[in-house]
Amino acid sequence: MSAYIPVELQRQVRARFFNACAYCRTAEILTGMTFEFEHIKPRALGGETLFENLCFACPNCKTIFVNILSK
Repeated sequence: MSAYIPVELQRQVRARFFNACAYCRTAEILTGMTFEFEHIKPRALGGETLFENLCFACPNCKTIFVNILSK
């Protein structure tokens, strides 16, 4: 289940990372892909949907990050 992230909080997270991936720093506008908001501490481990616990990630980095965590 995905967490609802209010539009204003999404705007703040985008601004924090300059509309670029938090991991590889690639700008979303240059990729043609839709980036995703991600919980730094996963919700399944008690992470909350707060500014401090959210980042902005491209699909490539998100896939790599998920694969690393699942090992």
